[in-house]
Amino acid sequence: MRALELTVSYVIFFFVFLEISRKLKKGAAGLQYAQDNAHFATEESFEASPELAEAVRRVRSPAVILLNKYALNVTFNYLCNVASYPDVTKRLLIFAFDWTAASSIRSAFPDVTVLYWPSKPFSKKFRGGEPPYQFFQLFRARLAAFLSTKTEGFWMIQTDTIWRKNLFKVIDLNMHLSKGQNLLFDKDGLNSPMVAGGYFYAGPGVKTQRFFQNLAVALETYFLTDNTIMTQLCVAEYEGNKCAYIPFRTMTNWRWESTDRSFIADFLQYDGGMNQEGKMKALQKIGADFVDSSSLGPTKKPKCNEWKSKNPERAISEEVLLRETDRRNGPIDVFWSLFRSASDAVFAQYPSLEKFMIYYIYPYYGFYLAI
Repeated sequence: MRALELTVSYVIFFFVFLEISRKLKKGAAGLQYAQDNAHFATEESFEASPELAEAVRRVRSPAVILLNKYALNVTFNYLCNVASYPDVTKRLLIFAFDWTAASSIRSAFPDVTVLYWPSKPFSKKFRGGEPPYQFFQLFRARLAAFLSTKTEGFWMIQTDTIWRKNLFKVIDLNMHLSKGQNLLFDKDGLNSPMVAGGYFYAGPGVKTQRFFQNLAVALETYFLTDNTIMTQLCVAEYEGNKCAYIPFRTMTNWRWESTDRSFIADFLQYDGGMNQEGKMKALQKIGADFVDSSSLGPTKKPKCNEWKSKNPERAISEEVLLRETDRRNGPIDVFWSLFRSASDAVFAQYPSLEKFMIYYIYPYYGFYLAI
């Protein structure tokens, strides 16, 4: 009996060791990928681009989108979603990482400012937890640092989001930043202290630049998710930066689907672990097909579903939005949902643990637990 117990213990230990080894190798690969490709995302390269200089001269407070050709259909759907809102498309600044994405959007939506920004690291499909995603976060952080002193403030947004209203009308920056804050982030959950990071507004200035420069250094040094470092920097009020938050009832993310859905936000993010094809199918399934699916394809020019595009708030039945879906989140999302829900409950009972977790656990260990 003793021998059997020892054998079982050794087997368990062996599999735990293999899992730890797998996670460490995956983390090392992601970090190495970001470091090897960091030269594609220097502030000097942004400074040297006359096209970018002209774009930020014309669009003084842009809403920035980053994409490659694999996100085109979701992006077309988003552009049809916001087409009826005054001036939204004119505020968009899209960084297209391949010619297919750049030329397709320019042809279908000529009012949108599109920068062709060829980048080999983004030439293939990728998702959260994979090596290119670490570099994607680094690129975004360095771009944010650059834009902090070149614009009058900017938004960083994602196209996997249903806009039931005009973001720039709903979010009153004077109100949200009324206590001296210069950064505005979406929230990870209804009662969560964490930044989600899919959407944020950054006010102009050197201290904002330093915030994102510090974020970039962390992303080039550790394998982690940028939202955990942004949360850490916000709590620390790093370099005098102060953060405000978009209420979860105004803008949700994938965690909303695991709640009781007692409300419908104005902005519904379909982020999380699904790939772009999965996101598009999920949006179509609930009636959020703002683009005519028959007009999508390599040789086609996308067309908007006219009625839905003109009536985004009424395009999707509230009954459909409120009922439970059969959407399947990725394993990373499932883990984070359980982990964050448990953490929120613990913080409610022991508030002193919150800062410790935000400073020392989430940033440096959380992603390893999830991948």
